Amino acid sequence: MKIKTEMKRNSKLIITGILIVLVALASSFIRNIRLSEDRYNKIMCYYIARNITLNADTPEKKICALRNFVHINIHPIPEYKNRLDTKAIDKLVSGIGWCDQQARVFMQLARAIGINTRLLFLVNGSGSSPHSIAEAELPNGRWVIVDPFFNLELRNKKGELASQLDVKEDPAIITDNDKVKLRKPYDKKWSNPDYISIYANTPQYIVEKKGVSIDLLRIVPISWIRFFDKYIADIYISQMQKKFKDEFELKLVKARTYHLIGYYKGSRSLYNEIIKGSKDPFLICKAEYFKALLLKRQKKYTKGISFIDEVIHNHDFNPYKVYMIGLMGTFLEKVGKETKAFEVRKEIEYMLRAI
Repeated sequence: MKIKTEMKRNSKLIITGILIVLVALASSFIRNIRLSEDRYNKIMCYYIARNITLNADTPEKKICALRNFVHINIHPIPEYKNRLDTKAIDKLVSGIGWCDQQARVFMQLARAIGINTRLLFLVNGSGSSPHSIAEAELPNGRWVIVDPFFNLELRNKKGELASQLDVKEDPAIITDNDKVKLRKPYDKKWSNPDYISIYANTPQYIVEKKGVSIDLLRIVPISWIRFFDKYIADIYISQMQKKFKDEFELKLVKARTYHLIGYYKGSRSLYNEIIKGSKDPFLICKAEYFKALLLKRQKKYTKGISFIDEVIHNHDFNPYKVYMIGLMGTFLEKVGKETKAFEVRKEIEYMLRAI
């Protein structure tokens, strides 16, 4: 018995020793190579996608979780220069993008967890394209609509995520959507059959992205991957730091990256440094919005309400104001103040891209 116990202990020591050596070798290798943008993007997308869908037990729930995540983390901000990034991690760090870029980010995240997707440039009756969405393929082969820009939960009569064919057969999927009905009094396009038809018309352009078919890391705990991703992020950001003339721009990249991979304490500290120390009003507004998102992620809703209220009254001009108000509505709803949430959202006329 003692011999077996001793053998087990020795085996564990040997395995532990091998793992330590492998980690040391991997760390040494990573430190001495230059990470490509593409490789870095895939590593970060994998962790983020797995983390966001951690509690989603069906493909539909995973698709919805990723759509919600992209909607709240990337916005069109006309006052900022919109970089035409092609990498999801760049768009998520900058937080700026329009409908086609949001769809591309969704596609890259979905790819990482094995979901096939395609990008659709929707067209109206005259042949022009007023909007872009993604589609995602379910295991049964159905392609369903994914609209990160408006974050519409579109479902057919069976309660399934709706396809373009579903909308073609039943336009009420759009017109009777709760968010759309709230928006109609302020935006007449949602009452226009020609605009509604874009969700059913044959799209103008399609780009497909195949989901990764084999996930060898699936058995690895997410906490281990997060530690590895932070290590990778620190190396990659150090490689890129010469590109930043403003120290606070670099701090924002680091803060936002830590935020995305779950290192909230370090992220919050850096956001506070930027808010207090930067002289760039746009950078401050962006850090404030990201901090508000962090409070949402941590479910600190009461603190979030106080923070947003203070921020809204701090600036004469804030390019993130409508999104801050949209978040305020969410926080109020979370603490049971539905009537107040309705009033707050009415301030921004139920702007769909902000709620």
